[in-house]
Amino acid sequence: MTSLDCRLAIRAEGTQVNAYIAPLKTMDGAILIGSLLRSAAQDDPQLFDDWKEALCLWQQRLLSGIVGSEVTSTTRPAPEHERTGDA
Repeated sequence: MTSLDCRLAIRAEGTQVNAYIAPLKTMDGAILIGSLLRSAAQDDPQLFDDWKEALCLWQQRLLSGIVGSEVTSTTRPAPEHERTGDA
């Protein structure tokens, strides 16, 4: 069984909310996979939730194809050093 130690990292950066596939404990080598205008995320919380859910499903499918088996995920808060409080 192959182990992929990565996560979906969602970060508020300037006028965007960006999503990355990143290593568990760092953003070094992170790959940008999607962006949403911060104003859209703030104006429509349901849109933001739907966007995050779609990215999670896409990441699971992508990684499942790479490892050749089902990939599961869990949701947990960002590491303290990465939190902005407004993402």
